[in-house]
Amino acid sequence: MDFRSFPSASIHSQSVTRLMGDAGSVLLELLDIRPGEDVLDVGCGTGKLTRRVKAISGSGRVVGIDPSERIIAKALRRPTGGLEFKVDSAESMGYRGEFDVVFCNSVFEWLKNIDAAVANMRAALRPGGRIGVQAPATSRCSPTFSAALGESVRDPKVRETVSAFRSPWFWRETPEQYAEVFERGGFKVKLSEIRLFETVHGKEEVFRILCSSAIAGFMNPDNYTCPVGEEYLRLFQERVKQSLYKQADEAGMLTLHFHRIFLVADRGD
Repeated sequence: MDFRSFPSASIHSQSVTRLMGDAGSVLLELLDIRPGEDVLDVGCGTGKLTRRVKAISGSGRVVGIDPSERIIAKALRRPTGGLEFKVDSAESMGYRGEFDVVFCNSVFEWLKNIDAAVANMRAALRPGGRIGVQAPATSRCSPTFSAALGESVRDPKVRETVSAFRSPWFWRETPEQYAEVFERGGFKVKLSEIRLFETVHGKEEVFRILCSSAIAGFMNPDNYTCPVGEEYLRLFQERVKQSLYKQADEAGMLTLHFHRIFLVADRGD
């Protein structure tokens, strides 16, 4: 791993749009889901946004899928209100021409078989259907985390092991490269744009947010080419936490940055 890729939290791309707010809400606005439309939420998690989709769609069929049985069980604990929640994944689902919209929020970066996932999402759509994707983007998707990682590897015990880390994420560096993935699968891309989101949180909340995203990849022993023990994982997490906290201001607040891809495409019929 080239640690020169983690020098600071500065942003150099002039093409990036700075936004405040929730990325999932932005994707909903871009997709412009209409009453009565049938929607498939790929990677629905516990269903928070799926329920918002249902509120917009009304009488439309709304299905949320996630590969985690535990997560789907959690989604089903609340009244479904006509929603369907199922254990399934983008790579394995078998829907054919059943939906007007595919909604894919903050899951694309974790997919392993991208071409199969894109093909299945297109197959799930009716002719004239559309897809909306939002996901962390670029190999430095979180400059905040990159800065913290760059400082944490000053600890020799962290540096020695983290050099064996292999990224589990699917990244592309430009909007054009993301668009090409979907065009190769038959979609007609209408929008492909990388934006920089800035949100301000307490330092503890930033740490929790990153533990469910960037840090999570580094905490999985399967992502290393050498044996990784609990001692290293605890040390890694603690060093990153210390580095993050140093970025906070006197009030304990920290600006969290994420590059995110927003892509909207028609089925391409």
